[in-house]
Amino acid sequence: MLAIDRMLTLNEGIYQAARAAGTTRASIFKWLTANKITWSRSGKSGKIIIEPPMSARINSFLSSMGDGKSASKSAKEAGTTVRTMSRQTLDDGSGTQVSIISKVGNRWESNFLPVFRHNLVVYGKLIGLDDKLQGKKGGNVGPLKRGSKGRADPNYADIWWQFDLDGFYSTFNAVETAQFYKPMLVAFLKGKFETFDVKDPLLGSKFMQNSKVAYHATQNNRLNNSMNLINVSKLEQLLQRYNLRFAEKINIGVDSNRLDASSTTPEFMSKTAAFVQTPITIDGVFQTFFLTQNDLKIFPPKGMKIPFRYTIT
Repeated sequence: MLAIDRMLTLNEGIYQAARAAGTTRASIFKWLTANKITWSRSGKSGKIIIEPPMSARINSFLSSMGDGKSASKSAKEAGTTVRTMSRQTLDDGSGTQVSIISKVGNRWESNFLPVFRHNLVVYGKLIGLDDKLQGKKGGNVGPLKRGSKGRADPNYADIWWQFDLDGFYSTFNAVETAQFYKPMLVAFLKGKFETFDVKDPLLGSKFMQNSKVAYHATQNNRLNNSMNLINVSKLEQLLQRYNLRFAEKINIGVDSNRLDASSTTPEFMSKTAAFVQTPITIDGVFQTFFLTQNDLKIFPPKGMKIPFRYTIT
């Protein structure tokens, strides 16, 4: 199997691939026959060309169409023809076999979508009053960074937040998913954590004991008619800090610690399937992190579940 993979992906000849994988030419032919995989010889060179099984060609064809390529170009890249693909079917999710493509006007359209399952993470820093970045860099950035005296900086403190979305379904690959959903997720998180919609007069009273805070709250119309600070944001309440907000730079990517095959290999679902058409709710987990030279504190310790609703179409 390793030798055949090299022949398909690296375009190696059968002898070279067999030698690299520690097998023989005869063993490769036996395996191809046992698994009903066809092959042919190429032109004058006689190079062995393996023809991918139909399931692999269908996947390649539908993936290319999912990228917006035409049926003819997708078929060519998959090593097949549009005519052959028009005769192929897949389960539409209800047990019914449906043609993978249909003719709409003069153009072939795919009846299936490639659906990936990613583990996304949105993360960034925090700023407080006077737009001050939370945390202390110290003389040397990083908790284990050694200074001239050979010891870590005791003043170091790194503070950040992150929002983990495990099992985020998308018709895009990992990079495209992160780029496409970032504006929505950032707006969603800002609305959840920076809006002054949490009633907490006790915390507001505590904040107002600081003269700088009291002045800022007055100037920014955060007081009620009785000149009391009643409403705070979810972020202020969570970390007990006034005017706490997300720093402008917010990052998003795929969590490399939770990568699985479904993030790179899609499942093909019918465009009419309920899963594709129905809005999806995913419980993202929000946490903040406080890292010092000797300690890591996480708030909330088990995370705060925040449901995010979207449709994969």
